[in-house]
Amino acid sequence: MIEWAASDLAQTLGIPREKVRLISPFVGGGFGAKLFLRGDTVLAALAAREARRPVKLTLTRPLITNNTFHRPATIQRIRIGAGRDGRITAIGHESWSGNLPGGKPENAVEQTALFYAGSNRLTALRLSVLDLPEGNAMRAPGEAPGLMALEIAMDEMAEKLGMDPVEFRILNDTQVTPEQPEERFSQRRFVECLRLGAERFG
Repeated sequence: MIEWAASDLAQTLGIPREKVRLISPFVGGGFGAKLFLRGDTVLAALAAREARRPVKLTLTRPLITNNTFHRPATIQRIRIGAGRDGRITAIGHESWSGNLPGGKPENAVEQTALFYAGSNRLTALRLSVLDLPEGNAMRAPGEAPGLMALEIAMDEMAEKLGMDPVEFRILNDTQVTPEQPEERFSQRRFVECLRLGAERFG
């Protein structure tokens, strides 16, 4: 991620890549909000060039989400229909999130399109344009809040059906892409993971 930032900074300033030395020893995993070049880095580089001295920039905690970006909040609606035998017949997942003009919605529904069987399906992302700091990657991908909502809904549905939540998931596992059944997964060990988790956690 440091290499990405250094290359992008060189391009932004119109200087050779070898002229850029970017030191950030505390970047950690370097994912999420650390992936992209932001204005704070460009301003530090411009200040260093103007002053002809090294510049160190540190953002306070509140400024990190204001000057870089944050994970957008989501409003999600999930509907699951199933027969008395526990097999899912319909699943719908809609998500609303906000971002700047030209921004993208938080991708909260992608895994719902892939995760459980069911012939009738709806997934939709909706964007509200807001005058707020940019929403973008923040630690885990956008599927994380979507999967949380989906799995809560699966637990609630299992309870309504009077089924064990693990067995409900196993019953509705799929070895093909639900929206394109001709596409088989090359490998999918979800059931194995569920059984192992149930065995170890009880």
